[in-house]
Amino acid sequence: MVELARHEDGITGRNIAENQKLPAAYLEQLMSRLRHAGLVTATRGARGRFMLARKADTISLAEIIEVLEGTIELASCDEITHCAGSPERCALRQFYQGVNQALFEHLSNISLEKLMQDHFRQLDALGEDFSI
Repeated sequence: MVELARHEDGITGRNIAENQKLPAAYLEQLMSRLRHAGLVTATRGARGRFMLARKADTISLAEIIEVLEGTIELASCDEITHCAGSPERCALRQFYQGVNQALFEHLSNISLEKLMQDHFRQLDALGEDFSI
């Protein structure tokens, strides 16, 4: 998604796969999910490209993660052996719900635009400057 945000006029799947070192078949699976969710659009043909369906500052990290990975949860009572049978009695239920909600809210407040800016700011900070 950062690749798409960087290339407002679109970018080919091949270029994304090369830049991100992803197998083309895996990238197509990801793009299919993102297109279905309305986060990405695609043009077909010899000049086919993928583009963001909305501006990067309106797409949250939470949206992207939920499309690609499912519900954002650190943990749930369903995953705890002694709680799975009766999660309503789980002493950690409220804890998990609170942590999951906080995680979701945090990721919802990070836009793709901010993620991209932070990424490039970090790359700039790692660059060496040999000026005198």
